[in-house]
Amino acid sequence: MEDEDDWRQCAEWLNRCQVLPDDHPVLGPNGNALHLVQALVDGVALCRVLGTLSNNQLDVRSMKDFSPNPQNSQFLCCQNIRLFTQLCEKEFDIARPFLIQPNDIYQAKNFGKAIALLSKLSLSPRAQLSGIVGFPPENSKLQTTHEYYNNLEEFAATLDKLPDPSRTNYAQMEEETKEKLYDTVVHQGSTSIYSTNSESVTARSSCIREIVDTEKNYVDLLKMLLEVCEFAFTIYVLLHYSQKYKAPLTGVLSPEELDEVLRYIEELHTIHRELLGNLSLATSQMNFVSLSEVFLQVRDRLLIYGKYCGHVQRAQSLVVELIRNDVDKRTRIE
Repeated sequence: MEDEDDWRQCAEWLNRCQVLPDDHPVLGPNGNALHLVQALVDGVALCRVLGTLSNNQLDVRSMKDFSPNPQNSQFLCCQNIRLFTQLCEKEFDIARPFLIQPNDIYQAKNFGKAIALLSKLSLSPRAQLSGIVGFPPENSKLQTTHEYYNNLEEFAATLDKLPDPSRTNYAQMEEETKEKLYDTVVHQGSTSIYSTNSESVTARSSCIREIVDTEKNYVDLLKMLLEVCEFAFTIYVLLHYSQKYKAPLTGVLSPEELDEVLRYIEELHTIHRELLGNLSLATSQMNFVSLSEVFLQVRDRLLIYGKYCGHVQRAQSLVVELIRNDVDKRTRIE
């Protein structure tokens, strides 16, 4: 086997998986390993190959961590590569020693190991069920530790300046197979800046989407805490004042204890509920308000976190004390 034969076999395998087009430079007579780095650097081809190898049972495109058009965003590219690596372990039973870090590809720090992972993936039992021949051939070994790959890292930094003909080919291949690259389910049926397939998922829009999703989850959590608090207080009142219930107040937090444990939670819920509503307005197609205005309006109110953080240790200490001294309360809290 020639020293550089590993990357070429890898490229040919990716072509058999229909994630690299026939006219990609890496497959041409002047192709080299740097072209392969360029083809894999955004993680899109890596994620797409998993769908092919699983006979389309694994739809990476529908996963929230997948970005079909990361462009030059290091965050989104590395996120795609990280997702690919996680799925290699989870779905294809690739052992951890073979897994890579995103920068092994993104900065070509250890591209030889990346090729070794792809080889391991291509020969895995699940991948073999696809009927696609893996690499290297039987009775052959990879030469991924060869110094041929050592100089790739210094060239990888120039990748953002190099045109990649495969980018338009990806779109053409997707159109031919009628695969949908990206869909976002919009909460409560509202029209959002993320609802059109034609819009590129840039680093900015991805960050905004993450902010909105995180804010929604946080509001839901605060609401749940308040509902639990209200339920516990209702039980306390019934047990304490009703003539029907004479049982001792075990397993129930007193109003004082509830106030100590959940202090500032109601105020935080109100603030973040309004913030989420304003974020929804800012990210709608109508653009009722700008993102900067949303955060400027709420900036001073968020200073309540200073009080919350100053109190949270007392609340935690109380919970620890309750759990340690009262078995019934420990059961309810846990």
